[in-house]
Amino acid sequence: MKLRLFKPLDFAAGGLALALIIVISVVILVGTWEGVQVNIVTADESGEIGPLSSIQLKFSEPVNQTIAQSLFSIQPNVLLKLDWVDTKTLRFTPLKPLQPGIDYRIQMNAGYLGNKNLLLRFNHLWTLYVRQSQIAYLASFNNNIQLWAIDAQGKSPHRIGNFNKAIFDFDAAPNGEYLVFSALNDKQGADLWYVDRNGNSLQLLVLCGADRCTSPTISPDSQQVAYTRETAPITPSMPTGAPRTWVLNIQSEENRPLYSDPQIIGFGPTWSPDGRYITSYDGVQAVIRVVSIATGEQFTLPSATGGETPTWSPDSQNILFTDEAASPDGSSSWTEVKMANITTGDISIWIGKSDPQDYQYGELAWAPNPDEIIIGLRLPPDFTSRGLLLVQPNNPGGPVIAHDPQFVYQTPKWDPWGNEVLFQEEMIIGQHTTNIAIWETGMTQPRVVAQGTWPHWLP
Repeated sequence: MKLRLFKPLDFAAGGLALALIIVISVVILVGTWEGVQVNIVTADESGEIGPLSSIQLKFSEPVNQTIAQSLFSIQPNVLLKLDWVDTKTLRFTPLKPLQPGIDYRIQMNAGYLGNKNLLLRFNHLWTLYVRQSQIAYLASFNNNIQLWAIDAQGKSPHRIGNFNKAIFDFDAAPNGEYLVFSALNDKQGADLWYVDRNGNSLQLLVLCGADRCTSPTISPDSQQVAYTRETAPITPSMPTGAPRTWVLNIQSEENRPLYSDPQIIGFGPTWSPDGRYITSYDGVQAVIRVVSIATGEQFTLPSATGGETPTWSPDSQNILFTDEAASPDGSSSWTEVKMANITTGDISIWIGKSDPQDYQYGELAWAPNPDEIIIGLRLPPDFTSRGLLLVQPNNPGGPVIAHDPQFVYQTPKWDPWGNEVLFQEEMIIGQHTTNIAIWETGMTQPRVVAQGTWPHWLP
């Protein structure tokens, strides 16, 4: 048998194959040595987060979720909701607002995240900071009402986004990452739009055509938007159709009426703090409708003062709302504030049963701290405007936080921690102006931070 002689080309091919084997082996060894990689993802790359912002840990490989969660920690310890976006992404969301001025240390300890090839070789540590809250509001720009923001000290006012149509109203997400606003369109209707807190990522959420989509209200988990939709009028001289409440899921883009029965109407939706219920006002029946998002089960609260938005207790067990009472002969009437317990169904008069005069209660806002409630009322009966009073659930007496007969006070809103109250004051005597003001404990009078309307906290 004749031996085959290797030619130079054979040696070259063999050497190349050997080199490839060595390279592949080195890559495998290096990859095995480096192990699983993990990175933190926040909405703001600066490391600042909102008090209720979701934070994600992204792994380079699918990992054992139970083991990964056991290696995760946060200091100081806080209540978190942990869930998995996919097999490689752990998301955690604070259940209570994180505190400004505290360094939050996120740690993933080294360890096996599954089989022997899923090794996180090193401890990973990140430090996050809670950003300072801003205030979003509406103000005129180039003869159009536009979105603006300013800090709580009244400094650094700036326009949010570059939008050239008139904005009707808006809401800011509880996590502070984005806003949803209603803007007039070319068909005389109103659409819903999305913009992030920095004025970027502007996008149309709901194209409503000649219908009017207004009063957007974002859910506590910042995932859904409830809003009011009124169908287009048959002719330009006629009014819009009856208002109905719709719910949009921002992630899935599912957009549906809140009620399966098209005969049920309602406007001005609000969410319970736990996100399980939505209220809206039915002006035909003169009732506040409360519906469970999960089951569709609903009940009603009689209210003849439907323009006043109800407010929820922090534990989502009680609702405060206004109603109108009348004397037996109908010769006089007055407002009352009632409290409804959604578990028992009990409704009681909280304030107003034995009042010597009609205080015209309204502007209710229950703090995240369960011990304090803002209530609007007319103090001297001859005043044309209501002041704002700070009271406790079991003690209707309390300090006046805003009471100037020149102003009408509206839309009080607590910050996420229950420390400060934001509201609008509209001058009704002399030159008309509308201010954005803040009150906190220790103030003798509110601090005006801007001129504008419809203020919201932007955490």
